[in-house]
Amino acid sequence: MLPRSLTFNQIACSMKYLLIMCIGLLLLSGCCPYGDPVKVDMGFIPDSILSLNPYEDGGYYSFKHSAGSMIYYTASREAKEVFWDNSHAEQCTDTIFILQENRTSLRSNYPIFDMGIRISNFIDDKYSYSVFVGTDYFAIPISYGDPNAYQYYDSINMDNKWYHQVYTFATNIELSNDEVHLDSLYYSIESGVLKLKMSNDEYYQISE
Repeated sequence: MLPRSLTFNQIACSMKYLLIMCIGLLLLSGCCPYGDPVKVDMGFIPDSILSLNPYEDGGYYSFKHSAGSMIYYTASREAKEVFWDNSHAEQCTDTIFILQENRTSLRSNYPIFDMGIRISNFIDDKYSYSVFVGTDYFAIPISYGDPNAYQYYDSINMDNKWYHQVYTFATNIELSNDEVHLDSLYYSIESGVLKLKMSNDEYYQISE
């Protein structure tokens, strides 16, 4: 008996099935059907943005504890190139963005929080400005930000000195009463970290 001939619809369904299987095998094998991704260089961060970070490479900065002791930090800055794509993990992408990231590390002579600042460009011609205190992260809204995540003050007086453009952030962390943690951060574009308030009402405040 001769084999039955296939209809056009049957052939189309078979081809569609084979195409889906091929794409699936490519994804499982780690190969991307797009081919080599296109790399897009987003350029350098302008000095006008980098100058919003008040900390200088090699600079020394001091904070006074509410009990009177002094804590000292040393700053180091470096520029790094980072890569970002628009895919989820384990998926391929057709575009990789080359971003610039300016990192500042503040390391203390006392076993308390190390701190850091990261400024980076992004794919929408905006810039991110992030402050790290220990494991806590805060976004300074120089290009965008959630207004519910912070309070803004035109000026705040600390020890008879006025600081301007001040943002305050609460950590909103709920831990056991006997575990001391960071409660809130006061930050100024002009002067950097102004105050670290702890959950036990102790604090570390800028000393100039």
